[in-house]
Amino acid sequence: MSIEGINGFRPLDLTPSLPPVAPASAFPVQAPSSFTQVLTEGLAALDRQQSDLQSISQRFLEGQGPALHEIMLQAEETKLNLEFVVQLRNKVVEAYQEIMRLQV
Repeated sequence: MSIEGINGFRPLDLTPSLPPVAPASAFPVQAPSSFTQVLTEGLAALDRQQSDLQSISQRFLEGQGPALHEIMLQAEETKLNLEFVVQLRNKVVEAYQEIMRLQV
């Protein structure tokens, strides 16, 4: 007895249809960045973000900037990024102090 012959129903094809995967050579490989370079770029981005926030806040006070909720969102994002940098600094200082406590 064939399943296909019952009332014209056919079994479902349950094999997943995934998109084709690009070969590994299609993705450029970047050389790993040094910690100092990553840290410097991050601090520069935070500085740009803070200066952007200051300039849009000044424009808002002059009556020509974006809406207040946009300024508040950017201020909160800047605050979170600053807190992240402070925590990162604290962890680096802790690691340095731990290394200095090691017995050689």
